[in-house]
Order: sequence, then C-alpha cells, then structure tokens
Amino acid sequence: MDNFQKRKQTHDSTLVKLLEADSDLAIQAAALANQMEALQEKRRSLQSVIELFDSTKTSVAEDSSIGQSLLDLFSELTADMTEDEIAQLPKDGAEQHDYYIYGTPKRLL
Repeated sequence: MDNFQKRKQTHDSTLVKLLEADSDLAIQAAALANQMEALQEKRRSLQSVIELFDSTKTSVAEDSSIGQSLLDLFSELTADMTEDEIAQLPKDGAEQHDYYIYGTPKRLL
C-alpha cells in the first residue's frame, strides 16, 4: 500500500468515528430537549399552583370580614331585620345546630 492509500484509510476511519460521535451527540441533544420540555411543563404546573395559593392569599387579605367580631357580623346580618324577626331567631344558638341544620330532634339542655 502506498502512502496515499494509508492516509485515505486513516482519513476514512477518522471520518467514520467523527460521524458516529456526531450521531451520538445528536441523540443526546434530542434526549436533553425532551427532558427540558418535561422540566418546563413541570415548572409551568408548579407556577399555576403557586398562583392559586397567591390569589387565595390575596383574596383572604382583601376579605373585609376577616378579623371582624361575631357581634359586628351579627349586627350586619340583622341590620335590615325588624325587632319581631330578630325575636323569632333561635335563642339556643349553636347548642342545637344539629336540629337547625340536619333536622334531628332537639336535645334537652
């Protein structure tokens, strides 16, 4: 074999190795792109959950009834009621809540 053929063989085998390396890198790049897309999807989902918690926090902070005393709340709820209507409200309050909510028999107090 002459020098030219040896160099051509070396050149060809080097080219084959380089093409294999390029192919391997292309496969790795595709796998990384898939992983990146999956990671971005998870991050978008996480950001959606964070926004839900953040909007809940904001709406709770803006709710004017938070921290309001029960007496003030009762006064607001009964502001447009007549004295007769207020007199008809249950006097036992939460003690008989099962009766008022579920219709179970009243308990003896």
